[in-house]
Amino acid sequence: MPNRFFITTLILLSFSFTSAQEIPLSAGLLFPDVPYAGVTGTGAVTSLGLGTASLLRQLDCGAVGIGAALRPGFASLEAKHAGWVPDFRAGDRSTPAAVFAIEGGDCLQGDPANVDAFHRSGVRLITLMHYTPNDIGDIMTGTARHGGLTPFGRQVVERMQALGMVVDAAHAHPLTLKAVAAIASGPIIDSHTSPAPPAEGGLKLPARMRSWEELEWIARTGGLVCTWPLKAQYGGWQRATIEDWARETVEIKRRIGIEHVALGTDGGGGLPRRVSGYDGYRDLGRLADALMTAGLSAAEVRVYLGGNFVRVFTSCIG
Repeated sequence: MPNRFFITTLILLSFSFTSAQEIPLSAGLLFPDVPYAGVTGTGAVTSLGLGTASLLRQLDCGAVGIGAALRPGFASLEAKHAGWVPDFRAGDRSTPAAVFAIEGGDCLQGDPANVDAFHRSGVRLITLMHYTPNDIGDIMTGTARHGGLTPFGRQVVERMQALGMVVDAAHAHPLTLKAVAAIASGPIIDSHTSPAPPAEGGLKLPARMRSWEELEWIARTGGLVCTWPLKAQYGGWQRATIEDWARETVEIKRRIGIEHVALGTDGGGGLPRRVSGYDGYRDLGRLADALMTAGLSAAEVRVYLGGNFVRVFTSCIG
C-alpha cells in the first residue's frame, strides 16, 4: 500500500459561476470514504450571475450541509468561524475541515463592501475571475478588455488581504496576474494550472497554462503554484501521464522552489481529460509514489500534498 502523506484533510468548498442551474450542496462530496481525501476539491456550483444576497443565503445553507455531512465525533465545525479550519498553529494536524471559496468574483457586483460580507459568511478564498471577464480584470482564455487589473480589482485584492483571505489568480490574464502580484501584500496562489511548454511558431499554447515568468511572479509573493491532472498536448510536447505530472513538479521545484508548489484543485471528475494513471482523488497514493520516483523526498511530497497549502493558507487568514 502507498505511504500516506496527508497531514490533514482540508476540503476547498468552491462556489463557482459556470452553470446556468443552481445545484445544491452534496454532502457526499465533502468527505469521500477513501484513504486519500484530497487537500482540495469542488463542493458546489451556483448559477451564473447569482447575486450577492442569493450566494450569501447559499453559503448559510452550506453551513448546514457541512454540519450534516460530518460524522459524529469526526469534527466539530461552527459556521462563520475562522474560515472553517482547525487551529493548525496549535498543532492540530488531524481534524478534517472545509474552506469556503468562491470561483469568480462576479458576485461582488462592483462593491468592495461585499468582500466584507462574504468574509463574515465564512469565505476565506476568492478566485478573482472564472471563464467570463468581470469588473475585476481580464481572463487568460479571452481577449484583454481592461488591460489587466481594474481599479475595482485593486480594491478587491487589497481588501481581501487586509481581512485575511486568500487571493486566487487562477484564470487571470497574464496582465491581470502581473498587476495582482505587484500590489500583493502577502502570498497569492493560482489554484489550478501548470507550466506551459516552450512556444512553437504558429501554434497556440494550451489553455490554462502559465509561462515560467508568470509562475515566478506568484512565487515572489511567497505564494503557490497549484498543479492539476489536466492532460494536454502541444506540437511534439505532451503532458499525458501521471509520471509527466510528477516530473513537472520536480522541474517546478528546481526553478522556483518546492515551497512554492502544491497540489491543485479541480482534480476530480469534472476535467475534460486527465493524465493517465490518475482518475481522481483515490489515485493520490499513485501520485505520491510517482513524485518520489521522479526525485522528491518523502518530506517534499508531504509539503506538495498539503503542507504548503496549509502554511500559506494559515499565513493569509492570520
